[in-house]
Amino acid sequence: MNAELVERDVTKRDNRHYSPTQPAALDLQAALQALTPHTQTAYKRHLAGFLAYCDSCGWNNPTVELLRPTVLEAWLANMRSRGRSPATCKQAKAAVCWAARQAKRAGELDTSTLVDLQEVAVAGGGGVRQGRWLQAQDLLRLVRAPRGAGLRPVRDRALLAILAGCVLRRAELCDLTLAHLDERDGQPVALVNLMGKGSKLRSVAIPEWSRPHVAKWLALYREQCDVGPSWPLVCEVAGGGRGQATGKALRPPSIYRILQQASTAAGLPEIAPHDLRRTGAKLMEDGGAGLRDIRDALGHSSVATTERYLQTASGPAMATLAMDRLMR
Repeated sequence: MNAELVERDVTKRDNRHYSPTQPAALDLQAALQALTPHTQTAYKRHLAGFLAYCDSCGWNNPTVELLRPTVLEAWLANMRSRGRSPATCKQAKAAVCWAARQAKRAGELDTSTLVDLQEVAVAGGGGVRQGRWLQAQDLLRLVRAPRGAGLRPVRDRALLAILAGCVLRRAELCDLTLAHLDERDGQPVALVNLMGKGSKLRSVAIPEWSRPHVAKWLALYREQCDVGPSWPLVCEVAGGGRGQATGKALRPPSIYRILQQASTAAGLPEIAPHDLRRTGAKLMEDGGAGLRDIRDALGHSSVATTERYLQTASGPAMATLAMDRLMR
């Protein structure tokens, strides 16, 4: 064998190109930038609350050392004792578990601790909140409810038609710009590449019943403003009387207020913005859409989550009727 080949250590030389990659250092502030703006805001608030609680207990350890099940359980119990709802506590837990996942990716937390954190239960968080589902005629009554003349009622009808027809979360609606709108022959036909919960992208068609309301709003909006792709799809309207489009994006609390006003005008009971999302999903199912198609429209990762949107009170009602048959 050639001595020159024996002396040459090819393996050692090549190993320089295959050295193991070191995990990136933990930087929660940088990782937060990958989340949607509303998730960033919520997670920042909860993580700040988590660290403030730890400081009040005298636990001044680095953040990674505080990511322990016992600490999370104590914090959640404290939140419940201060009257925080199970939903708020679940979101707070999600923020801590998210931080733990970032720590694991940085090599600063082991898998078993992450699993233990995810298994921490939220007190009082069992069951599924019974929402409200509108019938098709009630939804149309809500959207078409007379609320005077001018630009603002036109905007509100378009807003509600998009919210229910495209099964959006109210935060998603507030984030929409004209760049998300797909128009064909002057008609709005779809919302494309909208960013949803968990930074998931999806596109959804605008149903035909919603299109006239959206088209009327867009015509008046463009008449008043020299709009561009970055302008919000629905915006604030300033002033009384006919009002003037401002080009300033609506905030989620405004959506809630508009819906309450429309509910009163339509003579309907109090409706939450998320009830319109449930209603839209149920009407899709009643119209023959498949579960996976509805899941994609809603932007859910799991079909199980979509199924909860389609639940009604029929289960408890059927159980009660079954007892009635025995009592006759």
